[in-house]
Amino acid sequence: GSGSTGSVAEGIRYAAANGARVINLSLGGDGNDPRLVAAVQAAGAANSLLVCSAGNDSRDIDQQPSYPAAIAAANLLAVASTDPTTGQGMSGFSNFGRLAVQLAAPGASILSSANSGNWVYKSGTSMAAPMASGVAALVTSVNPALGAAGVRAVLMQNATRSDLPVAAGYIDALRSVLA
Repeated sequence: GSGSTGSVAEGIRYAAANGARVINLSLGGDGNDPRLVAAVQAAGAANSLLVCSAGNDSRDIDQQPSYPAAIAAANLLAVASTDPTTGQGMSGFSNFGRLAVQLAAPGASILSSANSGNWVYKSGTSMAAPMASGVAALVTSVNPALGAAGVRAVLMQNATRSDLPVAAGYIDALRSVLA
């Protein structure tokens, strides 16, 4: 529940340097740290796709950024949350943005493991980002020659178009993998 952007930057660098093709970042904050931007760029050079949670402040991060989601990079994909009570509609808590947030994925009432060893239902864009990370990993597994920007493009081009306030739409695993 806490940490520093410097530590996150080092974690990104470590994962990319050790061959991670998809890195999930279920975290965020308001500070734009140059070390984080540099780590995103280094991950891009290492062909790693960063999948970031958009944040849970019900705000347009095109206007009021949340980082790392709002970092503009070809190897970064920001993900908003949808809610099962509204079908594929946006979760009330989810950040959004037609420029900074590329996709939406299920992120409300997700069954997850807890530190206690039990199962709990959790909600947040930190639940939606791993959904997109999983699809990105599937796309990478069926076409390992695709670079990070290529995987990002496949996910965006094959998203289900909607009126959600995100760039591409609702993530579509089947279409993305088949593409």
